[in-house]
Amino acid sequence: MAARSALSFLSIWSYPFTEYKPEEKQLDSVTLDDDVNMTGSQIAKFSYKDTEQAVESWTDMYARILRILHTEDSSVLTGLAYTSDSSIELAIHVASNPEEFNNKVQIAPNVYVWTGTSTQHKLNTLRRFFALFGADPADLVFYLKDQDEATSTEDSPERYEIRKKYWTFALPYIQEKFGEGATFSNVNPSISNWISGFFGIGGFNVTCTANYDCARVQFYLGKSDREKNKEAFDYLYKHKAEIEEKLGEQIKWERADDYKASYMTYELAGVSVTNETDWIRMAKFHAEWSKKFCDTMIPILKEIYPNIST
Repeated sequence: MAARSALSFLSIWSYPFTEYKPEEKQLDSVTLDDDVNMTGSQIAKFSYKDTEQAVESWTDMYARILRILHTEDSSVLTGLAYTSDSSIELAIHVASNPEEFNNKVQIAPNVYVWTGTSTQHKLNTLRRFFALFGADPADLVFYLKDQDEATSTEDSPERYEIRKKYWTFALPYIQEKFGEGATFSNVNPSISNWISGFFGIGGFNVTCTANYDCARVQFYLGKSDREKNKEAFDYLYKHKAEIEEKLGEQIKWERADDYKASYMTYELAGVSVTNETDWIRMAKFHAEWSKKFCDTMIPILKEIYPNIST
């Protein structure tokens, strides 16, 4: 019996260690429909219907979800932005003039949403927005960071200030590259690590990102309907060789599998938004590559979306 036990023990450990794969860490999750106070918690990502996106903060999530809702029905936020009826409660959160709010994000041209509120206030407001859109709050799932992983600097004023200073510096480069009245003409400096320019297809945009370790440009296909994202991605991917030849570089292609939006990415490594000596390189990179992406990919998308207006 002892011999058999010893053999059994040896057989257990006879498998090569390289075969072992630790189970992927599962994040705690709650939905917008749950009656849970999120004060003090930090978000890693969210999923909504067939879209899953990593985010940097609750403010980032708030903006991205409202953009998704706006692509589904642009009348709701546009109506709130232009209403003169002060009795409409949510009207105080939306404006057509960016000067009305000190802290805001741009959802679409001439549509700005106030973000100078606490995390819990944003979630309470988002529930009311969901009701206006006729959306189900149970469809929006938040995945939370562990306390050990979270840092207290996520929503720090210093980080916001750095980002806004960078976008104030970089936007003139980007806007000059595109020209007056074009993709980024209505974009204002942001406290987020990204800004997006729109070109006439709901849910699609070109996004510039300024991180602590890189700068990035993405041609983003993020409709709420994942199949439409795949369709547009696949159509562009047929022209991959042509696109990369025109760009002069290979880019990263990410298809909308596993509940992700589709996007194409090019990155400038070795720079940081915290280092002002990098800002000229980053701004020129954002201007050059966002324009390259649009000039190269939009003409191809026009073959399946003939009414694009840039």
